Amino acid sequence: MAAAIDSADPADVERVKAALQALADLLAPRAREEEGPAAPITE
Repeated sequence: MAAAIDSADPADVERVKAALQALADLLAPRAREEEGPAAPITE
Protein backbone atom coordinates (compact mmCIF):
# COMPACT_ATOMS: atom_id res chain seq x y z
CA MET A 1 0.00 0.00 0.00
CA ALA A 2 2.74 2.47 0.91
CA ALA A 3 4.52 1.72 -2.37
CA ALA A 4 1.35 2.59 -4.29
CA ILE A 5 1.06 5.87 -2.41
CA ASP A 6 4.74 6.70 -2.98
CA SER A 7 4.40 6.12 -6.72
CA ALA A 8 1.12 8.03 -7.14
CA ASP A 9 0.84 10.30 -10.17
CA PRO A 10 0.94 13.93 -8.97
CA ALA A 11 -2.11 14.70 -11.13
CA ASP A 12 -4.02 11.92 -9.35
CA VAL A 13 -2.96 13.33 -5.99
CA GLU A 14 -4.29 16.75 -6.98
CA ARG A 15 -7.60 15.25 -8.14
CA VAL A 16 -8.01 13.39 -4.85
CA LYS A 17 -7.18 16.52 -2.84
CA ALA A 18 -9.73 18.52 -4.86
CA ALA A 19 -12.36 15.82 -4.33
CA LEU A 20 -11.71 15.73 -0.59
CA GLN A 21 -11.92 19.53 -0.41
CA ALA A 22 -15.24 19.47 -2.28
CA LEU A 23 -16.53 16.79 0.11
CA ALA A 24 -15.45 18.86 3.12
CA ASP A 25 -17.26 21.87 1.66
CA LEU A 26 -20.43 19.82 1.19
CA LEU A 27 -20.34 18.35 4.69
CA ALA A 28 -19.83 21.65 6.50
CA PRO A 29 -21.90 24.38 4.80
CA ARG A 30 -23.00 25.94 8.10
CA ALA A 31 -19.45 26.04 9.46
CA ARG A 32 -18.31 27.64 6.20
CA GLU A 33 -20.91 30.39 6.56
CA GLU A 34 -20.00 31.05 10.19
CA GLU A 35 -16.22 30.67 10.01
CA GLY A 36 -15.36 31.41 6.39
CA PRO A 37 -14.16 28.94 3.77
CA ALA A 38 -12.67 25.61 4.82
CA ALA A 39 -8.90 25.56 5.00
CA PRO A 40 -7.38 24.12 1.83
CA ILE A 41 -5.87 20.66 2.04
CA THR A 42 -2.09 20.89 2.15
CA GLU A 43 0.65 18.30 2.37
